[in-house]
Amino acid sequence: MRLFATTVSILFLLVNDSVATSVLSEPAPTNKSNIPDPGGEDWGYLDVRPGAHMFYWLYTSTAASDPTTLPIVIWLQGGPGAGGSGHGNFKGMGPLDLELKPRNTSWVHHVNILYLDNPVGAGYSYVDDLKDLANNATGIALDLVSFMKLFYEKYPDFKETPVYCFSQSYGGKMAAHFGLEMANAMKAGEIESNFKGVALGSAWISPIDSTTSWAPYLLQAGLVDTSRFKMIDKYAAKCRTLVEKGEWKRATRCWSNTEVLITILTHKVDFYNIMYKTSPTLGKSDLQTDDEDEEDNEVQTRAFDFNFRSDDENGLSINDLMNGPVFDKLSATLHHLNHWSDQSADVFKANWVDFMKPAVDIVEKLLEETNLTVAVDNGQLDLICNTPAQLIWAENMKWSNVSDWIRAPRNAFTVNGFTEGFVKRYGRFSFWWVNRAGHSIPYDNPLGSIVMMRDIVGLPREENAGITEEYLAESKKILDKIF
Repeated sequence: MRLFATTVSILFLLVNDSVATSVLSEPAPTNKSNIPDPGGEDWGYLDVRPGAHMFYWLYTSTAASDPTTLPIVIWLQGGPGAGGSGHGNFKGMGPLDLELKPRNTSWVHHVNILYLDNPVGAGYSYVDDLKDLANNATGIALDLVSFMKLFYEKYPDFKETPVYCFSQSYGGKMAAHFGLEMANAMKAGEIESNFKGVALGSAWISPIDSTTSWAPYLLQAGLVDTSRFKMIDKYAAKCRTLVEKGEWKRATRCWSNTEVLITILTHKVDFYNIMYKTSPTLGKSDLQTDDEDEEDNEVQTRAFDFNFRSDDENGLSINDLMNGPVFDKLSATLHHLNHWSDQSADVFKANWVDFMKPAVDIVEKLLEETNLTVAVDNGQLDLICNTPAQLIWAENMKWSNVSDWIRAPRNAFTVNGFTEGFVKRYGRFSFWWVNRAGHSIPYDNPLGSIVMMRDIVGLPREENAGITEEYLAESKKILDKIF
């Protein structure tokens, strides 16, 4: 496909038929093969397997005249089946928001961003035959390694550029597997890359710890009373039993029904941010019972509809956006563009059996067997992948330095003098608590997410941001007097 210059490529036709002005001024050319100019973009398909077409959308950073001097942040969305080109881009930290207006807090003003519609079948990605969908995290990771090999063939000047994979939700599980497969491929000489690390955001690393943490989280947040807590806790315990027995298909069914139970008992709490306003309404598909004879397809469809919100709290439809003005823009340069989310439900169903399998052992291998940076980040208002659950698996890892990390200081990080969260680190592992954020940290707390991202990828702190070790030292003097 042809590249658009920056002053053309970031233009979108807005809803009112007016034309958006360019986010950027005219950039200097990079003189790098195939790489867009600073603040530019490119998109297209790379075939990771015969008949498996993965869509990508690359934005080069506005922060340097040569994009290869700044890290590449790969973004993997969750689901599995949600497309990063839509959710992470327009609902996260891309250069334009859902209303196609410039986003001042976009990560593109700091790093290059590579959105992937992953697994193949998510977003604009597609397979020629549904039987070719990846059905487990390892297969998904191998497709991502294949993508990176092809990416470097198209953009060889990026081979020395540091690459970090950031993620959200099920994307965190995929990112962990991807990081390990990339490390193995680099060690074996199968790929030339400066892949540096993974950030597991609101991650589905230990699904059963998340599921069994829902009841206590809701109780402490005041969203259920004791009797309802006991109902949810009892049902979630059934899911743990199924996981312990390795009955993965039934465990995923149990997870789905636990979500429905919580929806009923909380008057439809928002699983992705408990502070979002909701109305106590239930769709017909939400009312199905936990019947062992219930058709798997019905349960899977219900779970997909339940967890793939097409609208945000303001009622803006990501599907309409991606299959409307965005589709028109992208398809103008491609001989074929699959409709966005066309196969997303099929991706979710293909990974149904693998859904509740943990990836804690993969994180342990990343820390023990590779030299990659590993970060975990979580929003305090996220229910579905809540922070208490992340601490359970993180603190119980079979990692040789886990005790050192647990004993490490927990420091606050600030923006403009306000506390946006906390970080605890030891060696290559860091854990980030992000304040006033739910499942999508870049969307809910953009300034805090930028501090975290810059730290993880090794960029200097901005003048308005800091990590306050000094405050902790001063506080210790007071605590010593009290205790």
